[in-house]
Amino acid sequence: MHLYIDCFSGLSGDMALGALIDLGVPVDWLKEQLTPLLADRFDITCETVFKSGIHAVDVTVHDHSHHGGDHHHHHALNYQKIRDLIGNAPLKETIRKRALAVFARIAEAEAKIHGCDIDTVHFHEVGGIDAVADIVGVILALDYLGITGITASPLPLGSGTVRCAHGLLPVPAPATLEILKGIPVYGCDTGCEILTPTGAALAAELVDHFGSMPERIISAVGYGAGKRETKGLPNLVRMVLCQAPDTEAPVVELTCNIDDMAPELLGHAMETLLAAGAFDVWFTPIQMKKNRPATQLSVLCREEMRRHLTQHLLTETTTIGVRWQRLGRTTLSREAITLVCPHGEVLAKAVRLPDGSRRITPEYEACRTLAHHHKVPLTTIYHEAICAAHTLITGDH
Repeated sequence: MHLYIDCFSGLSGDMALGALIDLGVPVDWLKEQLTPLLADRFDITCETVFKSGIHAVDVTVHDHSHHGGDHHHHHALNYQKIRDLIGNAPLKETIRKRALAVFARIAEAEAKIHGCDIDTVHFHEVGGIDAVADIVGVILALDYLGITGITASPLPLGSGTVRCAHGLLPVPAPATLEILKGIPVYGCDTGCEILTPTGAALAAELVDHFGSMPERIISAVGYGAGKRETKGLPNLVRMVLCQAPDTEAPVVELTCNIDDMAPELLGHAMETLLAAGAFDVWFTPIQMKKNRPATQLSVLCREEMRRHLTQHLLTETTTIGVRWQRLGRTTLSREAITLVCPHGEVLAKAVRLPDGSRRITPEYEACRTLAHHHKVPLTTIYHEAICAAHTLITGDH
């Protein structure tokens, strides 16, 4: 599933969590998942609110770790304590890594702004149990919904001032602006803070592409409410759960001609493009002017990744221009499965053919890893996987 985040009135941790709950993530399930991490130091309550006539979910994470009965300011944690808290929690490894990456962005920004060591920086505004619950809760909710890609609109900065632990600061807060480097933003006269450091860090770490909503089939729409009353647009974030058409999925092909780049650097460019989200990357030998042998580098990607990967080509290669075109594409429905073989489990790809039958192909890397672990020929693992696939297919009928 794909998620589009429409940040027309900003973004914060509780707004994001509210929209995801509105999309169908159960609150009780979130509490259950967060309890091993936060024990009895938190609670989550949800309220249905209407802003400008729009139904939304307003989420409040209650921080029970207050001292002296002060329920207006939470006890700030430093980066090291938060890292230990999340690092030792019984979470899925992917969720733990994403949560730590979000906090790392905030820590790096705060350390630079305040000129201190990253491990000792105190998150006065985002360092309480409530912020940990917001950030980890959002990542848990994305996993619950099966989100595989995220696109977001450019982010509004807001205006005015905000009172923080260090006093009165301009909006956006310095840490927020530091986190937003490289991300499309725009100014707006809200008179208050609508994009928090937590919201900026979640967007910077989790969003694959910023821009308009890609061509998708809408499955559900959710709204999360902010605590502020803003002038103009209601203080909401809108999230759209959607999916690409199964068989007609348009793609973009990027190409550039290169005659002055070392082969090993071209190989590195291929690796980085694939890691950055390209479907495929390939080289074609060509002849350029002055009888120079050269290479045409081609990249296949989703429409929403075009700008991002174009920038990647312009920085990772010596080309000074990139051509692109939209292409129609017909695909087969596919799913990742696991084959049980004598030497262990092998990941495989199962596709459904037009006549309804299935074709199963073992993943090369999974076979290679298993062969290396057991010190057996790769062909042995492949043969076992093919036999398991055949058994699985014949069992379908």
